[in-house]
Amino acid sequence: MTRLDELKTVITARPLASAETEVTLVLDAETEIDAALHALARYFAEDHRCAAVRLHFQDKPLGYLNRRDFYGAPTGTRLGEAQGAQLPGSPAYSFIRLACPVEGCETLMLKIHYDEQDTPRCPRHPDKTLQVVR
Repeated sequence: MTRLDELKTVITARPLASAETEVTLVLDAETEIDAALHALARYFAEDHRCAAVRLHFQDKPLGYLNRRDFYGAPTGTRLGEAQGAQLPGSPAYSFIRLACPVEGCETLMLKIHYDEQDTPRCPRHPDKTLQVVR
């Protein structure tokens, strides 16, 4: 079972009823999954309001990953388990956060890698390019 297959076992078609999310996690390659899961564990720990993220893999929507399912995945090694255990010298992954420049738009896109030549657009405002949040 690949890491992507493992991830798909906990993805749902809709977020939990309590989740009001505009957060999208975009994965461009299967090699980004481990780094993304590590960063997602940190993201969920830092933002307790975020109950789910919408997942896209290679520009295709996969569904939603709920916080509850992330921590309670019924796989051999739970998603996020030991993600905080860093080996000496290994990087502490974090997301590049991209947000819509339109005031009041709460769209947030999370990426592990970002190509300034291929800037994503806001799904709610397709004429607007998402900007890096610092």
